[in-house]
Amino acid sequence: MLARKTFFNRHASSWDRVTEHHPQKIRAMLLLSDIAPHSVILDVGCGTGVLEPYLLEYRPAAILAVDYARNMIDIAKRKISHPSVKFVCADIADFSDLQADNCFIFNTFGHFAEPKDTLTHIAGLLCPGGRVTISHTQGVKLSHSEVPSGVPAQYLQKLLEPLFHLDVVVDNNSMLMVSAVKK
Repeated sequence: MLARKTFFNRHASSWDRVTEHHPQKIRAMLLLSDIAPHSVILDVGCGTGVLEPYLLEYRPAAILAVDYARNMIDIAKRKISHPSVKFVCADIADFSDLQADNCFIFNTFGHFAEPKDTLTHIAGLLCPGGRVTISHTQGVKLSHSEVPSGVPAQYLQKLLEPLFHLDVVVDNNSMLMVSAVKK
């Protein structure tokens, strides 16, 4: 994890210039994620705060945006100042008392060292009927060794099934998205 954190801290200042964020794909992903007004939203691996302007369009009660790279969080805080948004430099495993309605894992799932454990932990942070959405707007293939080549949505479904009801799957060359409701 330290090597990943160092990488993201080192590249934070140029991240938004060299990374394409695809506003249309983000809006489509959020629309499919069934966000209710006044909900509590968790953004895991928020980076420089790419999702927050889009999430604010849904009028949430609160957004907790978490990333373990201090430099990413510092940039996000400079970009977005809104009373509903709180940026925190931490590992999601450090949280235990949150009850979120929605959790977004946007362009970061491939960086989780223990994806199954992380999803189990996130399930505990969601209220009953809460939704987790995992998405990659570049149609990436996840990097974990246990992911069968060419079927990341099936891999994610397998990870989600014990704790969630999967109800949205988009898996093409343009975007990967799975969204599921907590059982």
